[in-house]
Amino acid sequence: MSASHLRSDKLVCPLVTYGAIILAGVGQTVATTALILAAMPPGVFNIILAEKFDLDLELYSATIFYLTLISLFISVPLIVHFFMGVSLI
Repeated sequence: MSASHLRSDKLVCPLVTYGAIILAGVGQTVATTALILAAMPPGVFNIILAEKFDLDLELYSATIFYLTLISLFISVPLIVHFFMGVSLI
């Protein structure tokens, strides 16, 4: 899994969620919750599954680490700023 693939997944998922929200016409509370959850990093449960099925733990651990950084410093602030109208400063 390349670094560009990791970045694109964290940016594409909230955009797809936003499109689904527009198509479904849900309320503000549901839309806000869905967008924030779409921008969140993956859970540590993936590491448990990787260990159980004898997969590459270093790869999964690094993936979760980098996706968490991307979520905290890129995707969540962008979602909050652009889709919810909250100033970042």
